[in-house]
Amino acid sequence: MSQARDRQRAARHARRTEASLRGVPEPGTEEKPGKKNQGDGARARQRFAKSGLSFGEIPDENAKWQARLRSWRQSRFWLPLWGPKPTEPGCFAPPEVLAAGG
Repeated sequence: MSQARDRQRAARHARRTEASLRGVPEPGTEEKPGKKNQGDGARARQRFAKSGLSFGEIPDENAKWQARLRSWRQSRFWLPLWGPKPTEPGCFAPPEVLAAGG
C-alpha cells in the first residue's frame, strides 16, 4: 500500500511541477489582487493613442456632411448645431453634397 501512495505522491508532485512551469497557480493558492492586470490600461493607451489625432472627428467637411445627411435619410436624426434640417430653407450642407444625396 505504501508503494501506491508513493506513486500517487510522485504523480501529484509531477503535475504541480508541470503546472508551475506553465505559470498556473497551485490549487488552494490565491493570486495577488491587482497584480495580474496592473498597468494594462496604460500600455493600451500608449500602444494605440496618437497625440493630436481625434478619432471622433472626421477631417473632411464633405465627409461630415455626407454622414449627417445619411443619418438624416435613415432615421431623421439631426442635431441643432448642424443648422436647419435638409428639408428646411437655409440648410448649411453644401449644395453638391445635398444634390448627391438625393
